[in-house]
Amino acid sequence: MTAAVAPPLPFFRDIMNVLSFAAYKNNLTTQNTYFDHSVILLPIAPVAICRTKYASSKKVTQDVLLPGEALALFEETRDHLQLGEDILVGVVGPGDPMASLGEVVEVFSLLRQRHPQLCFALRTLGFGIAKYAQTLADTGVKYVELITDGFDLETLTAVYQWLRPARKTVPVSSAAELLLQEREEAIAALQGAGITVTGSATLYPGVNLEKAESFALQAKEKGLVALSLVPGQIYGSDGELEQEPGCAAMAELKARCANVLPVIHSLGDFQVECDDPEEAGVMHSTLPKPSKERPNVAVVSSNGMDIDLHLGHAVKVLVYGPRQGDGLASLIETRDAPEPGSGKNRWQELAKVLTDCFVLLAASAGESPRQVLGENGIRVMSVTDNVEGCVDVLYGGGKKGKGLKK
Repeated sequence: MTAAVAPPLPFFRDIMNVLSFAAYKNNLTTQNTYFDHSVILLPIAPVAICRTKYASSKKVTQDVLLPGEALALFEETRDHLQLGEDILVGVVGPGDPMASLGEVVEVFSLLRQRHPQLCFALRTLGFGIAKYAQTLADTGVKYVELITDGFDLETLTAVYQWLRPARKTVPVSSAAELLLQEREEAIAALQGAGITVTGSATLYPGVNLEKAESFALQAKEKGLVALSLVPGQIYGSDGELEQEPGCAAMAELKARCANVLPVIHSLGDFQVECDDPEEAGVMHSTLPKPSKERPNVAVVSSNGMDIDLHLGHAVKVLVYGPRQGDGLASLIETRDAPEPGSGKNRWQELAKVLTDCFVLLAASAGESPRQVLGENGIRVMSVTDNVEGCVDVLYGGGKKGKGLKK
């Protein structure tokens, strides 16, 4: 869910699938915790530094939150799920958190300012983490899950198509050798900083599945306190799933490995599953909710029927809210948007126009309005769909909108 100055973010397609809080809560039961903590994941690490040979060729994208949006998502999730104070905020992607350390630490710092009791966890390959072990500990990181899909060059080169340490493309064999070296340094440095270090092995049939028990033995030898075992999915050139370990095989492997080292949930297990194959891997999030102070939805549209305008081009804003009497979501009024050309001041003025709105829907919006409006309590969401249908979803009715995007 989840910073030092980091390079600019790459372009990511703005996508979000609409999921119910009930679905999210299923992954936060007391039987499904991480070291006894309830977990909220924040997608704040956009840069991928590896790819396996068996990943789907279908394009999968995830929305990455700005710091203010991440803070708002945490608050909404915690409040709606009625979680206590013992919360662990984890970062497992969509890329590797160490490739975007600036953003990650910034979000953690913002969260700790409001909630000093929070602790944090990262799931990472481990490139470069030894150097920042104490920094992470000082920021509140208590757990690091190192991705350990292999403990030797042969296995790593069999698993990975490419690895990019320090964002440099190098031969996978050279990168794998560096990874083994840096993983050793990472374990020692992290443990020296008081951070609990676990391993996470994704097991692919015919590749490294049969090495699970060996992984457990080597993980214990390296000083890892626990191991997560994740079923690896092998996709064909057509992007279709071809092979994966069965549930029975995974259960047997976990039982055998548990005789060597505790087997626990991976941080990645706390992500909400998506039923739509076309949206698999898309950021799983929660929708903003109306409040007593902000009960309304703002929309920009060229025709009043479709959400089809870039926010920067909007001169009018439609405001929807609960209708008096029956409470149905209806158009309340149309308001003038501030004139273009005043930069950030325009978005500050728009925030004043929309003080009773908790969200603004537009076909697209730049980073500046998202940030400014977000800081003023208004979530900006990119939407390409029917106005009334999307508004209905935000008030808890209708079909889960495919068009709603973060």
